[in-house]
Amino acid sequence: NRRSPFLRVLSTLGKWSLADVLVVCILIAVLHLDWKVNPYEIRSGLENELPTILQYVKGKYPDVNKNCEQLLGYPCEIGKALVIHYPQCIACKTLVSNAYTHPDWTTSEGKDIMEGIELGGGGNAQ
Repeated sequence: NRRSPFLRVLSTLGKWSLADVLVVCILIAVLHLDWKVNPYEIRSGLENELPTILQYVKGKYPDVNKNCEQLLGYPCEIGKALVIHYPQCIACKTLVSNAYTHPDWTTSEGKDIMEGIELGGGGNAQ
């Protein structure tokens, strides 16, 4: 099989796919690095990068029906969805479709959703 050598190499290197995360964790633990984390700055950064994030999500998950089924946890396809789930399915499909098709969504509804997320935490990562 032509793929066997490639799969062996991939299985060996796959174990190191999170090596950079491991190195940072070790540095924080060994050097006792204190990292000041401001949740409001993180949310602000996410709001600024929302168009880029949304573009990535759209490319990775283009099917609105499947997205809503995964988000809601029940089928939203016509004929498969229960009548009681129709309003939630329609709302989900509308939200995802608007996010995917209207570039200004990230500065209006998307920003409102981000501001509705409750933040917490002490602000330190040790």
